[in-house]
Amino acid sequence: MELTINVSDYMSDDEIKNMVRDEIKSNIMHRTDNDIERVLSNMSYYMAEQFIDSLLTEEQKNKIRNKTEEVINKLSEFTVFYRGSTYEKQSTGYTIMEKACKDFEPEIRNKVKEIIDKKAGREIIKKIAFDDRLMDGIIDKIADILTEYGNHTI
Repeated sequence: MELTINVSDYMSDDEIKNMVRDEIKSNIMHRTDNDIERVLSNMSYYMAEQFIDSLLTEEQKNKIRNKTEEVINKLSEFTVFYRGSTYEKQSTGYTIMEKACKDFEPEIRNKVKEIIDKKAGREIIKKIAFDDRLMDGIIDKIADILTEYGNHTI
């Protein structure tokens, strides 16, 4: 069973606005000082960004874009894929790389297995090639198998 109540039937627009305003004030007042500080800080950054943006000419904005591109092009792998530390957050590149590794985990596992299999296969072949008794045994076994199938040529 669903019950629908239209608040506008019981309250005026001004009463609704005042109630919302009072709830927002109440919510802000019940937050910790850190939360309020964070909200005010975020608001300040937003206002500063808007103010600075209004002062910059198009030419200055282009200079900033070009300089940013120049800095990005000079970044090292260390900077782009910085893991972070106790005091510094990890780079965006590192975060993207981590997500890509998680997204492609099955493919990465298969590639690692393939490399291990190739490496192991090469190591086995090297051991066989340098072990005369083992090589003779393999050749004898191949000859036996071919003989069983009627092919006497090795």
